[in-house]
Amino acid sequence: GTFFEGVKEEVVLSPAHALSLIAAGEEHGHVGSTNFNFFSIRSHTIFTLTIESSSCGENSEGEAVNLSQLNLIDLASSESSKAETTGIRRKEGSYINKILLALGTIILSQEKNIQRLQELVWNL
Repeated sequence: GTFFEGVKEEVVLSPAHALSLIAAGEEHGHVGSTNFNFFSIRSHTIFTLTIESSSCGENSEGEAVNLSQLNLIDLASSESSKAETTGIRRKEGSYINKILLALGTIILSQEKNIQRLQELVWNL
């Protein structure tokens, strides 16, 4: 699988704790400016919330645990050729656009897989 240096998993104890973790993550983001956008986000953020739940009861032995996952993804700003960037900003913009294109391709691929799976289930 893919590994990102500096990524960590935390147990969240309250909504305020979750917000403080998001704020800490934002401190590591990169921002730059272009002719079109003074505050242009130059990095991606992925916040994954995994919720573990089980039935409330006195006897929790052998109890099934449900896991749910929510991914919140904040992507860097797409760059237009009209932004008239040069040097490092142009390289960043090109790289960001390639990543966004790849992500779009992945999302469309997953959507087609889901549609195909639904067709297969429907035909059973």
